[in-house]
Formats: sequence, structure tokens, C-alpha cells
Amino acid sequence: MVSFRPSGPHLETNFDGLEFAYVASQEPSQTSCLERVTKEIDPEERRLQTVTINGTRFFDINTGDAGLCHQANRNIYEIYRHGTCFLFEAAFYTVCPDPDDGRVQLTAAQSKALSRPLDAIIQTVKISSVK
Repeated sequence: MVSFRPSGPHLETNFDGLEFAYVASQEPSQTSCLERVTKEIDPEERRLQTVTINGTRFFDINTGDAGLCHQANRNIYEIYRHGTCFLFEAAFYTVCPDPDDGRVQLTAAQSKALSRPLDAIIQTVKISSVK
């Protein structure tokens, strides 16, 4: 897991951090792999797409959750190969803005800039085929 906490000018925003996690587990099928990833996600909120990274097609699940003034936006990348379910999760965390406490809402440009490290990490992922 790689994580980043606010520093510098981001201390004055509602940005709360970034996290990138990876896990591999044995699963009997692609279906069970996807079920493992999506079982906790409300079916109405599942936004399942595909994305190609370094020539490999991944499922890309966009999701998030919020509560008690904390929000997490997640991109979960999933691929099933040779009995193994590979999951990569990129998470972007925010808290409620509070101008009285010195925390203002991130701008779209700031959010995009802060997301770049997560985008860069997933672009380095390469799944090699077993020979």
C-alpha cells in the first residue's frame, strides 16, 4: 500500500489523502473475482467499465462512500488471470470543507493535480502471461 497525506498548500483544503493498494487472491473464476470486488457495492452505484493499461484489459469499477463528513472516491481495477484475482485500488479522500477551520473546498484543477500520482501508479502495472 502506498499512501500520501496532505502537506504544503493542501493543508488549507478539504483534501485528506490518497491511497493505492494491491491484493492478489486465488479465485475459481472471473465471475467469482468480480463478485468479490462488487459484493459490498450497491448495485445502483456500480459503474463498471473496462480500461486497457499496458495492453491488458482490466475491469474498472468506480465507487465511493461517505459518512460523518469523510468521503472516499475509489477506482478499483480488476483482472483475472490463471486462477488469480488481481485487484488494484486507487482512493482519493476528502473531508467537509470548513472555512472557519481554514479548510476550503478543493477546486477541480486541484483535485485533478492531486490524482496524478494515483494515475501514474496504475499506468506502471503490467500483468505478464504465465508460460
